Amino acid sequence: MHPREFFEYAEGISEALEADPPMPNAAAACRTAISRAYYAACLCTRDLLDSFGIDVKRISNPHANLQQAFQNTGVLTLQRIGNELSTLHKHRTEADYEMSASAPESPLTLERVIDASRALLQTVQIVRAGKFSPPIDPEAVVKAVLDWARANSKPIYRKPT
Repeated sequence: MHPREFFEYAEGISEALEADPPMPNAAAACRTAISRAYYAACLCTRDLLDSFGIDVKRISNPHANLQQAFQNTGVLTLQRIGNELSTLHKHRTEADYEMSASAPESPLTLERVIDASRALLQTVQIVRAGKFSPPIDPEAVVKAVLDWARANSKPIYRKPT
């Protein structure tokens, strides 16, 4: 399975909510779709970091450490990915754990999360395809992430060769 399938599932839920607003369990559907849209973004960004040479399987607390790793790459576009992932994570946490919150039950919130996840996934795809200008140097990214991890005692390592 490709993580993007989570996004397609979330998008399908969003479209079903638009087509039939009084659908049963609409609140649960919104919350579920928000969570799936986040996980699509999280897993695709994890795979991007893996493609650069970071051993993502050994990252503890991956939600926070993936965000922080991207935010500390020294590359503006990757820092934005980290920031957007952080925002999506906040939405996912609220959708999954804050049952008294009404925002995650709103189709408008879901639409914003879907749009943000779509944009992040498109950016990741462009970077992975090497079509980003100026080109991103994976070795420089790995060095920046590992330097940040060492300075902050974060358990992030280079993939074994």
